[in-house]
Amino acid sequence: MNENFDAMVVIVRGLPGSGKSTLAREIARSCGYLNVDLDMYFETGKGYVHDRSLLMEAIEWQFRAARDAVWAGKKVVVTSVFTRLAHMDRIVGLHDSVAFIECFGDFGSTHNVPSEVVERMRAEWEPFEGSIRIFEGQHA
Repeated sequence: MNENFDAMVVIVRGLPGSGKSTLAREIARSCGYLNVDLDMYFETGKGYVHDRSLLMEAIEWQFRAARDAVWAGKKVVVTSVFTRLAHMDRIVGLHDSVAFIECFGDFGSTHNVPSEVVERMRAEWEPFEGSIRIFEGQHA
């Protein structure tokens, strides 16, 4: 990524451990985007604490943070699993200039997502044909 990358909204999606959060941080750092990762909602003073009962609240937080950034004229990179294309609809609607990146790496889940949950997500995955696809970190 470089400073010439100029979509207003970048959506980075992928299964747990695919490298999406790392990539989003790099886009934010090197291209001046605000990073709005769904996992940020679950960061506490004691580290990452995922509470599934707060997922809808977290999704709303992510949308509002991205929306407010776009309304303020800032570029934003939004990161989540987004297994289904419909999960991205509200974010896509924020601006006409949206880029999509799908990460398919296999770095292992930093949040210890159980393998059966990852496999369920993999079975539900809907690819987006217009996306940039990143396969780095794939184990053979």
